[in-house]
Amino acid sequence: MPSRLKCFIAMAFGKDDCDKIYENSILPTLKELKVDPIRVDRREHREDLNNYIIKMLKTSHFALADLTYARPSVYYEAGFAERSIPIVYTARADHLSRAQSDDSLRVHFDLEMKKIVSWKDRDDRSFSKRLRKRVKFLIEPLLRDRKAEEKIRREEDFFHSLSNLQQLELIGKSFDPVLKAKHFWVRRLEEISKHSNYEPPFYGAQVIIGLKKVGRTCFACIIYVGSGVTKKEIKQCMNWISGIRFALGRASGIEAFNDFYCFCSPNGIPESRLTSTFPSATPNREKGLFQFSHRTYGDQRRNVYVRLMPKLDSKVRIAGHLRAFSEFLDGKRGDTIKVGKKDKSGKIMEIVFKRRNKDPRITSPNRIY
Repeated sequence: MPSRLKCFIAMAFGKDDCDKIYENSILPTLKELKVDPIRVDRREHREDLNNYIIKMLKTSHFALADLTYARPSVYYEAGFAERSIPIVYTARADHLSRAQSDDSLRVHFDLEMKKIVSWKDRDDRSFSKRLRKRVKFLIEPLLRDRKAEEKIRREEDFFHSLSNLQQLELIGKSFDPVLKAKHFWVRRLEEISKHSNYEPPFYGAQVIIGLKKVGRTCFACIIYVGSGVTKKEIKQCMNWISGIRFALGRASGIEAFNDFYCFCSPNGIPESRLTSTFPSATPNREKGLFQFSHRTYGDQRRNVYVRLMPKLDSKVRIAGHLRAFSEFLDGKRGDTIKVGKKDKSGKIMEIVFKRRNKDPRITSPNRIY
């Protein structure tokens, strides 16, 4: 279970009315909302008081500053807290009045525009209700964030309880619905590995291939999920896929290739691993990927886009990064792809682009293997 929220209390300690309003209203309200108050005057410590106050402010989730009696220390603590945490402001009602004859007591002008919950006296019964409403409003986003963090923590614990192979499978399967939603024909590499002259050298890795043909452009999306994803693995993957692309290049009607590579690891992949492998790759910071292009198979142009996924160690993180990944995939529908011939063992021997348009220059179907 996550720890309770902590509220730092800044107020004029030792004043009878302030102490009473704290005991009668502030403390019961915080307890009702399951919040632990932090009053430095009621805590034992061996540190320098100023250092201890700063330490408690940094570890609190929000603060309550009562501006009654205009204590300089309260204003200082409120200002420090404003840097990083929300604050509930309270004050005795006469401190907010323009009729207050003592300027040293009136709330300073730079805080007058704040939402201040006022109290008339130490027995003000309506104050608790108004304070509860204000505190609840401020802590709702904090509780949502803590709930989300707790969900991520549970999912991380579950993810780390899996074997390495199960972790890679979980990440790999997460890409299937994304590719299918973008109208890619999706298969695992082992299903089509016999189309090359040699078995793929990706032992233990998950490799997913998505294909589609839109007009005269062939889109290939290659997802590589490995434990470490070394420079050697990156080169091997891109070189091996070239064998499939060579077969695609023989298909009539294809004039350009757009290859989308996505390399993933549970522990993340540093950017330097790609830049040192392909120094000519141009980073596109806006889209979070690298790209380069050249001509291949005669006049056919090949555009290559590579994305390195950060740490993927929970379903929440995987889902978040997949949303960003899907944004740079083309979503257009292409020619229908289906499986052609299979061998006796059921391995795919042929993939067919079944034409959607009426372009007479494209023979139908287009065999690519």
